[in-house]
Amino acid sequence: MSSVFYGWVYVFLRFLEVSLGTVIVPVLSDLPGVIFTYLLGIHLVSFFSCMRVLLWSEGHFKPLRLVNIKMVIASLIMFIIASLDLTLHLRHSLEAFIWYNGPAIENFNKISSWLNVLKVGTYVAQQFVGDSILVQKNHISWITGENTEHSLADI
Repeated sequence: MSSVFYGWVYVFLRFLEVSLGTVIVPVLSDLPGVIFTYLLGIHLVSFFSCMRVLLWSEGHFKPLRLVNIKMVIASLIMFIIASLDLTLHLRHSLEAFIWYNGPAIENFNKISSWLNVLKVGTYVAQQFVGDSILVQKNHISWITGENTEHSLADI
């Protein structure tokens, strides 16, 4: 399926090249930046919505005693890690499609490059933080005795 998709993208870009002449070069060179901008925008909106729920109530900030500090810290850590991951993906795309002299797939297949190692590290860190939140919430639920009448099969 991806080869069909890239084939249609190639046909579309060739049409643009014929229609617009030399305008195609700036469009192609800025494509990863445009995608990065949209993804970061979606990520920022989601993060600030999360912070609003955690820190804001009835038109003003929640008192500190009502703020779940662990969730605020976990959200900040996940935001930082996800932003780093998004930045690494942009850097890797720029390196593969613009700066690399050769097919981009060769660059992406270099699994020992520093970009791939850092991307795996950010993925593992993100999973660790998310799983830690899940374990902490389940532990609190188990200690307080909430949902003790349900089994895992009911979920």
